[in-house]
Amino acid sequence: RVFTTSGHTPGHQSVAVESFEGLTVIAGQAIETAAELENMLASDALMEAARRIVSLKPLRVLFSHDHASWSRVPGPGFSPG
Repeated sequence: RVFTTSGHTPGHQSVAVESFEGLTVIAGQAIETAAELENMLASDALMEAARRIVSLKPLRVLFSHDHASWSRVPGPGFSPG
């Protein structure tokens, strides 16, 4: 599904893909790197686009400006933010 993640780029959209493994979000330019997401999560300072992505509780997030992806280890009671 496609959802709005405006902020850095007006009208920006990200894509959420559900698979048998879990949800993957293709963040595009909503969040530039895995490190940026980690820093926002650690400081509890999520931008609105990041908040929308994290609220989906994805297993994996892919970024336009990073070869690395962000992944969480699934388990009971996981809450990224």
